[in-house]
Amino acid sequence: MSIEKDKLVALFQEQLASWEQAGNNYKALENVVVKQIEVKGFPFKVQFNPARIVSSSAKVDTKSIQERRCFLCRENRPAVQKGIDFVYNGNEGDPYT
Repeated sequence: MSIEKDKLVALFQEQLASWEQAGNNYKALENVVVKQIEVKGFPFKVQFNPARIVSSSAKVDTKSIQERRCFLCRENRPAVQKGIDFVYNGNEGDPYT
């Protein structure tokens, strides 16, 4: 199944309008600062995103990770979060949303 671009754009716009956290997080991207540096002749882009401190400071020890609910699993996502069903790798038994 292919996903049409207009469906994705519509979902994206609807989620930004109806889901406060998504809208706030997207707006926070305006504060990202990108700088290009060169290291031993290789160009790199480095990024400072102040809003990332929330997730980048999460506990990552084994116990905390094992106790954390899967944030990608449908049953654990916020009720306001929507998705578009599609089939991964042509396997009907392996749908992702």
